[in-house]
Amino acid sequence: MRTTDERLAAAKRRAEEIKRQERCRRSRIAAVSGAAACLAVILGLALSMPSVTARFSGADYYGGMTASLFSSESLGYLLVGLLAFTLGVCVTVLCFRLRGHGRDADADEEERGDA
Repeated sequence: MRTTDERLAAAKRRAEEIKRQERCRRSRIAAVSGAAACLAVILGLALSMPSVTARFSGADYYGGMTASLFSSESLGYLLVGLLAFTLGVCVTVLCFRLRGHGRDADADEEERGDA
């Protein structure tokens, strides 16, 4: 049989474990909802891009002295490049955060095992 102190310590460990699981679940929900929001924004911009590029015409620019990057034909490529870069940054940050959460959980488990 366990003593009262042992039962109390076990109850505290269980309460800490439940809190840790809740924090982990919340962080996963935040990460997934953030990724879904980014994907929705990118899809919305991609679907609206033809109408945006149609508004721009070559008449807005002055002859051959302008950069070809900002002509109406290449505006879509410029927007897609910026969106791809932004998505890459978001995915990289998400991966680093998820990797860090895994290390924190492992360190917590090792600490509890030593105690």
